[in-house]
Amino acid sequence: MSIDYLSLAIYQKVCSAHISNWFIAVNTLLHSQHTYGIIMMAIASIVIFHWQTVISIRFETIYLEKNMKIFSKSESETEQAGEFLARFISPGSVVAMFGDLGAGKTAFVRGFARGMGYTGRVTSPTYSLVNEYLAPIPVFHFDMYRLEGEDDLFDIGWEDYLGRGGICIAEWCERIRDALPPESIFVTIEKSGENNRIITIEGADIENTRS
Repeated sequence: MSIDYLSLAIYQKVCSAHISNWFIAVNTLLHSQHTYGIIMMAIASIVIFHWQTVISIRFETIYLEKNMKIFSKSESETEQAGEFLARFISPGSVVAMFGDLGAGKTAFVRGFARGMGYTGRVTSPTYSLVNEYLAPIPVFHFDMYRLEGEDDLFDIGWEDYLGRGGICIAEWCERIRDALPPESIFVTIEKSGENNRIITIEGADIENTRS
């Protein structure tokens, strides 16, 4: 499933959950003298549709305002989740990733880089500490596993990367949690079985697609 089709599937699934009730409200409005009550019911339906959506597609997603949970059943779906997030990320953003060894952080970054337009190979920079992916908006992929703490960030040029107008996406941010910008987007990947993962995304502005 391509990411464009994925977005369309999300939109269609959300609409199907509420559209029949909405049309019932409109039809009643046209045939009732109780105009005010029906208008309020229609408005309430739209609000529920917009802010409290449960989506079930190739991977299940629960979305409420700026928080999202994605239930992935494979490495491929974890990549799709990263590719989906890339559509809503602006230059200068920091994506901070948390999760145990083997949770799928690098798979998520692989999809994210693809969503940003990068077509090359994506690997975890375990020894180099940072890989640069030359997409239309550059992606700087960090692995913080070998850092002792926040003081080591100076040695890898963290502050310089933050000012380069690209996107910093970092694995193992447990090591540097207190040094992360407050406006960072937080991605936590939890194992819920051999292949199943729960991906929690916090702080992303899912309503505004990157042009």
